[in-house]
Amino acid sequence: MKAGLIACAALALALPHAAKGWPTGASYPIAVEAGGIERSDHHVYLDMRVWNCSDKPLTMDLANLPWGASLGRGLVIYQAYAGKTLQQAYPIEDFPERRYDIPPHRSIAGQIALDHYFPKLGAMKDIRDFVVFWVYQPLGEKGAPVGRKFGGMVPMGSKRFGKASENPCRLGADR
Repeated sequence: MKAGLIACAALALALPHAAKGWPTGASYPIAVEAGGIERSDHHVYLDMRVWNCSDKPLTMDLANLPWGASLGRGLVIYQAYAGKTLQQAYPIEDFPERRYDIPPHRSIAGQIALDHYFPKLGAMKDIRDFVVFWVYQPLGEKGAPVGRKFGGMVPMGSKRFGKASENPCRLGADR
């Protein structure tokens, strides 16, 4: 039990910008960040933001955005003190074609209903002892991986972001 807590703490310290992901040499000009956890109407949401790092408008389909179908496979909820993960369900979802336009150097935000993927989560009163680990692979129009993966972690007790944070595209260039 202590080993799991130590491993989780070490991982948290090793990832100083854990909620943000930056591509290195990615062919899709985006940056992705997780902005926190929101609890509303018996649901638990992970707030996500996708930034367009290019000088041109970018159009992405709903199914290829983190809050579409593509992130559901890349979620893990870990309870550090118990050294256990929550059992994940894979709901059948049909995402209609819906295009999102992202202006140059701007972002769009969306939410992932974590309790749809982790049914026991919605009934829990205290979720502060859990950490969400996420991995997102951008997908192209035909569903093939495009560019590098993004990932990070968000403590379940963290506050959600309100408005857009500083553009992580510029921060990613320094890395």
